[in-house]
Amino acid sequence: GKLVDCLMKDINWSGGFYVPSEKGDQCVVSSGALQSMLNLHSTLTELTVEYVCRSSFGFGTVCRVPTEGQLEMDSIYFEAAFVANIAGLDLKQMTTLLEKMENEDIVEDLQMKGDQLVIYVGMSKDYINRKLPISTICWLRIMSWDFIRVVSAFLYGLVVIILNLMWSIALANPLPTLAVGVVTYAILWMRNKRSKVSGLRKEAS
Repeated sequence: GKLVDCLMKDINWSGGFYVPSEKGDQCVVSSGALQSMLNLHSTLTELTVEYVCRSSFGFGTVCRVPTEGQLEMDSIYFEAAFVANIAGLDLKQMTTLLEKMENEDIVEDLQMKGDQLVIYVGMSKDYINRKLPISTICWLRIMSWDFIRVVSAFLYGLVVIILNLMWSIALANPLPTLAVGVVTYAILWMRNKRSKVSGLRKEAS
């Protein structure tokens, strides 16, 4: 005989999650469920790209999952409820897909949010490092931002070293430092005074 239907009492899926194969000898994932799996994978990939390429300065991409639904640990995770909404699924459907997909690209985690246990889902760290489709513009933006952070950290460290050195010299030589300070202040005051006088003369003429 041949299979007539695939009844899965634990799965509530419109059109059936499993259907008989063409030969009618086994149950296979339906085309609708398979398309939903591909759509979920694509949605998570797009959200991860948006997160990686996002900007805090008003340019670049904006992640469709709000900040409260984002979680960065060993990888980048998004709250399952937000992902399901973006993928056009309800939370139960998405949970079913995650259980049946057996895809190493996708990872899950449970975290407490307030007094509730929330499901987070995202792409694996290996997938992000090796396969995430990031545009050239995004790569350039990331590299530019890293360069700015390195230069800023270097300049900040240099200023701190110079200030500490000046402070050490001032403590070791208080009288010469005071004399230099007074002379510098006097020179600046005289220049400022001359500038004001010159301005008044120009107004008078």
